Amino acid sequence: MQPLLASAALQARKEIQIDLVMTTLHQFGEVRLTAGGCSMIPFICPGDLLTVCALPLSRAEVGDIVLSSREGRFCVHRLLRRWSQGDQSYFQTKGDALRQRDPVASAAQLLGRVTAIERHGKQIDSHVSTWNSCLAALIRRSEFATKIFLHCHSARTRSYSATAELGATAFRNLSEIS
Repeated sequence: MQPLLASAALQARKEIQIDLVMTTLHQFGEVRLTAGGCSMIPFICPGDLLTVCALPLSRAEVGDIVLSSREGRFCVHRLLRRWSQGDQSYFQTKGDALRQRDPVASAAQLLGRVTAIERHGKQIDSHVSTWNSCLAALIRRSEFATKIFLHCHSARTRSYSATAELGATAFRNLSEIS
């Protein structure tokens, strides 16, 4: 009975998070989220801080990185196409590191566009360069390359976190002296 209760609590927490993000986007037009998955590497890595601005599908451009809500989860993928059929609008996305496109979604599922990516305190350019395209293609085709990339990213993140903690400790110590 205990695992069932934990699962229900986790599901309720996810629903509250989605509702909070959607409400914040609706009321304030912007929200910041931490990336958790690997479907957009090398452009977005786990732990990156994303700034998302509310955006209707009609203003989204092919190539934008967008936030959508799918089956009770967030999805941050690149917009491949958008179209209208009758009075309904639809779009399709795909993760840069994935082989398959996402299922078609309705305009109501599009929440916003990623306008900034911050990694280790620095802004990351989300536009496609030749180097990033080649790296994404390699990651898409090779599980080994994906593991190497994630290992290097993890090592760099640990190094950055340790350096940031040293700086924070030095600042605290300096504050105590003053």
